[in-house]
Amino acid sequence: MKNSRMTVMCCMCLILVLTTVVGAVTPRWSNIRRVTIAHDHVGENVVGCDVEILGNPDATLIANIDIVLKRYLGNEQWEVVYSWEDMYVVGREFDFYEEAPNMPEDYFYRLCVTAYVYVDGVPEYLDMYHDAFH
Repeated sequence: MKNSRMTVMCCMCLILVLTTVVGAVTPRWSNIRRVTIAHDHVGENVVGCDVEILGNPDATLIANIDIVLKRYLGNEQWEVVYSWEDMYVVGREFDFYEEAPNMPEDYFYRLCVTAYVYVDGVPEYLDMYHDAFH
């Protein structure tokens, strides 16, 4: 009898802990539905840079969009090799694709994106990057 009561008490405590942990999960963003960042060599010494920002259905503006391609030099040093700055789109979807020429292979590259996504005039800041070796 003692073992069954102890088992029931342990199960109740476990359920309480799981409920508390699961209930504490919060979404990463409130104005942003999805962000996709990709880059790869698409030709000889050409890096294709692809960014998609999708706001929530109520998003009305994506602004101050800056996209920067960097090359890793070693010792925590990154060199800016291309940048596309101060772009915007009215609406909830931003699609970007550009090719950066004269990019040698066998380097780590980082594609960075920053932007503000607006819902009801309230901005939410986005700051993300993607690293790849190519």
